[in-house]
Amino acid sequence: MTANFWTPRRRKAGLITLAGIAAVLLFLLFFINSLLSPIIARKIKSAVLKGSDGLYQVTFSKLELNIFTGKAVLEDVKLIADTSRSHAASQWYSGSAKEISVTGAHPFEFWFHKKLEIGQITITSPLVSLVVLKAPQAKVKNEQTIYQRLSGSIR
Repeated sequence: MTANFWTPRRRKAGLITLAGIAAVLLFLLFFINSLLSPIIARKIKSAVLKGSDGLYQVTFSKLELNIFTGKAVLEDVKLIADTSRSHAASQWYSGSAKEISVTGAHPFEFWFHKKLEIGQITITSPLVSLVVLKAPQAKVKNEQTIYQRLSGSIR
Protein backbone atom coordinates (compact mmCIF):
# COMPACT_ATOMS: atom_id res chain seq x y z
CA MET A 1 0.00 0.00 0.00
CA THR A 2 1.35 3.34 -0.99
CA ALA A 3 0.46 6.44 0.91
CA ASN A 4 -0.66 9.43 -1.12
CA PHE A 5 1.65 12.33 -0.27
CA TRP A 6 -0.68 15.02 -1.59
CA THR A 7 -3.57 14.62 0.76
CA PRO A 8 -6.21 17.35 0.68
CA ARG A 9 -4.78 18.85 3.85
CA ARG A 10 -1.22 19.02 2.42
CA ARG A 11 -2.49 20.38 -0.89
CA LYS A 12 -4.25 23.18 0.94
CA ALA A 13 -1.16 23.99 3.04
CA GLY A 14 1.04 23.96 -0.09
CA LEU A 15 -1.27 26.35 -1.94
CA ILE A 16 -1.42 28.71 1.04
CA THR A 17 2.39 28.66 1.30
CA LEU A 18 2.82 29.37 -2.41
CA ALA A 19 0.26 32.18 -2.25
CA GLY A 20 2.09 33.69 0.74
CA ILE A 21 5.46 33.53 -1.01
CA ALA A 22 3.97 35.09 -4.15
CA ALA A 23 2.36 37.88 -2.10
CA VAL A 24 5.64 38.64 -0.32
CA LEU A 25 7.55 38.71 -3.65
CA LEU A 26 4.91 40.97 -5.20
CA PHE A 27 5.08 43.31 -2.21
CA LEU A 28 8.89 43.42 -2.43
CA LEU A 29 8.81 44.23 -6.14
CA PHE A 30 6.32 47.07 -5.62
CA PHE A 31 8.46 48.31 -2.74
CA ILE A 32 11.56 48.23 -4.97
CA ASN A 33 9.65 50.20 -7.65
CA SER A 34 8.71 52.92 -5.17
CA LEU A 35 12.21 52.93 -3.68
CA LEU A 36 14.03 53.16 -7.03
CA SER A 37 11.89 55.92 -8.57
CA PRO A 38 13.41 58.83 -6.61
CA ILE A 39 16.92 57.38 -6.98
CA ILE A 40 16.60 57.10 -10.75
CA ALA A 41 15.03 60.59 -10.94
CA ARG A 42 18.08 62.04 -9.15
CA LYS A 43 20.43 60.08 -11.42
CA ILE A 44 18.71 61.41 -14.56
CA LYS A 45 18.87 65.00 -13.33
CA SER A 46 22.51 64.77 -12.30
CA ALA A 47 23.47 63.00 -15.56
CA VAL A 48 21.98 65.82 -17.66
CA LEU A 49 23.62 68.47 -15.48
CA LYS A 50 27.01 66.74 -15.58
CA GLY A 51 26.79 65.76 -19.26
CA SER A 52 26.08 69.33 -20.33
CA ASP A 53 28.74 70.76 -17.99
CA GLY A 54 26.07 72.59 -16.01
CA LEU A 55 24.52 74.32 -19.01
CA TYR A 56 21.24 72.35 -18.98
CA GLN A 57 18.99 70.89 -16.37
CA VAL A 58 15.98 68.63 -16.75
CA THR A 59 12.79 68.74 -14.74
CA PHE A 60 9.79 66.45 -14.76
CA SER A 61 6.70 66.13 -12.64
CA LYS A 62 6.52 62.37 -12.28
CA LEU A 63 8.56 59.24 -12.93
CA GLU A 64 6.63 56.00 -13.20
CA LEU A 65 8.88 52.96 -13.04
CA ASN A 66 7.89 49.35 -13.69
CA ILE A 67 10.75 46.90 -13.29
CA PHE A 68 8.46 43.99 -14.26
CA THR A 69 8.18 45.18 -17.85
CA GLY A 70 11.33 47.34 -18.03
CA LYS A 71 9.32 50.51 -18.61
CA ALA A 72 9.88 54.04 -17.35
CA VAL A 73 7.60 57.00 -18.06
CA LEU A 74 8.57 60.63 -17.43
CA GLU A 75 5.70 63.12 -17.42
CA ASP A 76 5.85 66.88 -18.15
CA VAL A 77 9.54 66.85 -19.07
CA LYS A 78 11.37 70.15 -19.58
CA LEU A 79 14.96 70.78 -20.68
CA ILE A 80 16.01 74.17 -19.39
CA ALA A 81 19.17 76.08 -20.32
CA ASP A 82 21.01 78.06 -17.67
CA THR A 83 20.85 81.58 -19.11
CA SER A 84 23.29 82.94 -16.54
CA ARG A 85 26.04 81.04 -18.37
CA SER A 86 25.76 83.07 -21.55
CA HIS A 87 29.52 82.93 -22.06
CA ALA A 88 29.46 79.12 -22.29
CA ALA A 89 27.51 78.78 -25.54
CA SER A 90 26.36 80.96 -28.39
CA GLN A 91 23.22 78.90 -28.88
CA TRP A 92 20.87 77.15 -26.49
CA TYR A 93 18.26 74.51 -26.89
CA SER A 94 15.22 74.25 -24.72
CA GLY A 95 12.47 71.75 -24.99
CA SER A 96 9.53 70.10 -23.39
CA ALA A 97 7.44 67.00 -23.85
CA LYS A 98 4.20 65.84 -22.36
CA GLU A 99 5.59 62.36 -21.83
CA ILE A 100 8.74 60.36 -22.54
CA SER A 101 8.31 56.62 -22.39
CA VAL A 102 11.23 54.17 -22.37
CA THR A 103 10.38 50.51 -22.90
CA GLY A 104 12.42 47.37 -23.18
CA ALA A 105 15.05 48.38 -20.62
CA HIS A 106 16.13 45.52 -18.40
CA PRO A 107 17.38 46.80 -15.03
CA PHE A 108 18.88 43.46 -13.96
CA GLU A 109 21.00 43.36 -17.11
CA PHE A 110 22.30 46.81 -16.20
CA TRP A 111 22.95 45.98 -12.55
CA PHE A 112 24.73 42.68 -13.17
CA HIS A 113 26.46 43.26 -16.53
CA LYS A 114 26.59 47.10 -16.74
CA LYS A 115 24.91 46.92 -20.13
CA LEU A 116 21.80 48.96 -20.90
CA GLU A 117 19.75 48.03 -23.93
CA ILE A 118 16.59 50.01 -24.63
CA GLY A 119 13.88 48.73 -26.92
CA GLN A 120 11.98 51.92 -27.72
CA ILE A 121 11.77 55.58 -26.71
CA THR A 122 8.48 57.36 -27.36
CA ILE A 123 8.16 61.14 -27.02
CA THR A 124 4.64 62.56 -26.83
CA SER A 125 3.99 66.20 -27.85
CA PRO A 126 7.60 67.37 -28.16
CA LEU A 127 8.46 71.04 -28.46
CA VAL A 128 12.06 72.09 -29.14
CA SER A 129 13.31 75.64 -29.52
CA LEU A 130 16.71 77.04 -30.39
CA VAL A 131 17.99 80.38 -29.19
CA VAL A 132 20.94 81.79 -31.14
CA LEU A 133 22.72 84.64 -29.45
CA LYS A 134 24.03 87.45 -31.58
CA ALA A 135 27.71 86.91 -32.19
CA PRO A 136 29.95 89.78 -31.07
CA GLN A 137 31.46 91.96 -33.75
CA ALA A 138 34.75 90.54 -34.97
CA LYS A 139 37.72 92.70 -34.14
CA VAL A 140 39.75 94.06 -37.05
CA LYS A 141 42.97 92.13 -37.25
CA ASN A 142 46.24 93.96 -37.20
CA GLU A 143 47.64 93.94 -40.75
CA GLN A 144 51.26 94.31 -39.63
CA THR A 145 53.74 91.50 -39.96
CA ILE A 146 55.36 89.93 -36.92
CA TYR A 147 58.61 91.76 -37.68
CA GLN A 148 56.82 95.10 -37.83
CA ARG A 149 55.11 94.47 -34.50
CA LEU A 150 58.26 93.34 -32.74
CA SER A 151 60.72 95.76 -34.38
CA GLY A 152 60.11 98.52 -31.85
CA SER A 153 60.97 96.37 -28.84
CA ILE A 154 63.73 94.17 -30.25
CA ARG A 155 66.97 95.38 -31.86
